[in-house]
Amino acid sequence: MNINIQEKDRYIALFLKDRLDAFGAGELQKAIDARLHDKIQCCILDMTDVSYISSAGIRVLLTIGKKLKTRNGVLALAGLQPY
Repeated sequence: MNINIQEKDRYIALFLKDRLDAFGAGELQKAIDARLHDKIQCCILDMTDVSYISSAGIRVLLTIGKKLKTRNGVLALAGLQPY
C-alpha cells in the first residue's frame, strides 16, 4: 500500500494506492496513528487507486470514523470504485 499524506490546518488527506487488505490496513493504521492528533477534525481518504478493500481495511475505516466522531469530526471517502 502506497499512502501519500497532506495535512493542512484541521484536516488531513490521505491518497491511497493498491490494495487495502490486511497488510494495507496495518500500513494505513500506522499512518493514521502517527498523524491523527487532537487538532484534526476531518480526514479525507482518496480511494481512487484502491482496487480492493478487505474486512481488515473496513475495520480501520470504522476505527478512524469512530475516533473522529468523538471530537465532532468527520471521515470522508472519495473516489470509491464500483466493486
